[in-house]
Amino acid sequence: MSFEESDEARLRVVFLDDDPAMRRALVRAGAASRLDVVAVESPEEARVQLTQGADLAVLDFCLGEGETTADLAYELHHAGSLVVIWTGNGRQAREAVGEDIPVIDKSANPHELFRTVVRLIRERAAELAAFALLWGGGAGCL
Repeated sequence: MSFEESDEARLRVVFLDDDPAMRRALVRAGAASRLDVVAVESPEEARVQLTQGADLAVLDFCLGEGETTADLAYELHHAGSLVVIWTGNGRQAREAVGEDIPVIDKSANPHELFRTVVRLIRERAAELAAFALLWGGGAGCL
């Protein structure tokens, strides 16, 4: 069994959405994409799950009653977490979070969302590996 096939290799994603049907659908789609998706309905629950070792957060932008996840996305992004905004209002989300946080339209197939999730995690892993090589390779130098 290769590393990619082991259960330990599954990427863990926290998915925040106020719609229970959407949470169920994204957990199923995540499983089909070989991701471990934990679905939550509040920013507080998302923070708790992220402290328990998630690879990435997918945040529904509009949580109802005028509440958005813009502040949470900004907070997580600036703390070094990988964040994706999942929304039906891409323009409003883009204006709120800027260009540094990916915004994916809900009209896209959920598998497109997970392709983006996997791509972002792979990019982060490559960045970390390059950093480790850069700093680890120089450990023996005076």
